[in-house]
Amino acid sequence: MRRPVGRQRDMIFEFPDRKNIDALIADQKACAEILKKDMEDQCLRRVYCRTNLAMVEGALFYFKSATYRFNEACLRPFMNIVTTFGISLHGPIFNDIVPPEEAELLLERVPDISGNGEVKRTRRFLDFKTNFKFTFRMVDRVFKTACTPDYDSVAEWCKLQEAVQTRNRITHPKDDTSLDITDSELEALAVGCQWFLDFGGEVFGQISDSVTRNEKELDTLEEKVLDVAVENMHEFLKIVDAQQEDPCDSE
Repeated sequence: MRRPVGRQRDMIFEFPDRKNIDALIADQKACAEILKKDMEDQCLRRVYCRTNLAMVEGALFYFKSATYRFNEACLRPFMNIVTTFGISLHGPIFNDIVPPEEAELLLERVPDISGNGEVKRTRRFLDFKTNFKFTFRMVDRVFKTACTPDYDSVAEWCKLQEAVQTRNRITHPKDDTSLDITDSELEALAVGCQWFLDFGGEVFGQISDSVTRNEKELDTLEEKVLDVAVENMHEFLKIVDAQQEDPCDSE
């Protein structure tokens, strides 16, 4: 999905490609249909569990990638331009542009130094709960949305965390750990992941609305930048003309 931000700017906001997310959602639906035919099959329960959590974690990375792109491809370049012209902006989208070192965390990267003294990027993996909360806090911060849920009041959030624990148990089994998924664990998995599907759809809608809203704000600010740039150019030309004027001509 490709959307221009403003009519005359070269800055383009491009949503990340959805093909991986669409594939993971399709996998989840296919596994659900297969499991319905034999709800007691533990192999199918485990596959269904892993597939659901792969979908959730893939969606989290998608939201972080979209947030990184909007911050780095749209907000920061425009802010650099207006800073160059000395324009003070008070629009809400410029209230809290994420600095580069924090933006890198959206791509799960942190700066590091190699043995030969060169700066490199290393992968940074967060636990599920931390990653989830970080993702939607950053979405709200960059897009100026209100996506972050009230975690304490959302029972499905607890179910989703239970599902993660189940997935971790069957993916990294110990000698004394059961690989069976109980009926209550299966129910928690279904409830938690369905909540996330609904919640993720709402988040995507808020982001799309925010992009449209911010396009209009950037268009308005663009006119202000152009006016100041023209004024600065006029002043610059006056200085050049004065410097080139022959002193004898004024006598």
